[in-house]
Amino acid sequence: MKWYNLLFCLFFIFSGEALATSGKASVLVSFEIQEEGKVVEQLDYYFDQPLTNETLRYLITQPLSHLKVTSHGKGLLFETNSTPEQTMIIIRPQQPLQNLTLGFEVNHVIFSNDELYHFFTDLSFDPYQISSLFVKVVLPPGYIVSQQYYKPRSGIFTSNGKNIILEWRNLDLYQPLFFSVKYQKVKNTSSFLWVFIFLFTLLIFLIFLYYHTRKVKKVFLEGFSDDEKKVITFIMQKGNIYQREIQKQFML
Repeated sequence: MKWYNLLFCLFFIFSGEALATSGKASVLVSFEIQEEGKVVEQLDYYFDQPLTNETLRYLITQPLSHLKVTSHGKGLLFETNSTPEQTMIIIRPQQPLQNLTLGFEVNHVIFSNDELYHFFTDLSFDPYQISSLFVKVVLPPGYIVSQQYYKPRSGIFTSNGKNIILEWRNLDLYQPLFFSVKYQKVKNTSSFLWVFIFLFTLLIFLIFLYYHTRKVKKVFLEGFSDDEKKVITFIMQKGNIYQREIQKQFML
């Protein structure tokens, strides 16, 4: 049994000058879990008003790597003050910013117990600076939520055709924000798929055979009188039958 410790917090911090002159921001937080246990996180900020000549500070209480800071797809200059426990990201924009994206990877953020995995994190934002928060957790391909365990229970299941995604919208920023998802790998997906394909194909064949037999029977009976049709249908239903039984049945 292998356990990884996790307490991942994110704080959104403006400088005093920025707080006085800026509006609020809408935030989208995405946690994309990798099969090897890493988590790729992306934070998208959409500001109500363009930020100009303001210093932005973001505190992440977890060691991280592959940090990127962009705006409209273009890289921005930034500084970091890091310790083994946390990283402060400092951004001094040289031009007005309408949106800002932070992307990075974190390790050792997944609890693991045999074949069961547990993602857990908590977020902290200043409700006076954030107008709305949207959070999503993306599971690795081939993994499902275990026993429907996820919190908060207001999560909504979606998919991009490859990954199962849990989404939370319109979160209450005045309440503690804890996110917990237990997940596991789907077993024998290929075997199940082939069994499903075989049964589905067999069902289609039986339906086709049924309607084809009825059609052949209908064509075969055309041209006979009603009494002859009754006799032929009786023979087809009985299979092997003696002539005296036919005579007895139809009083011939």
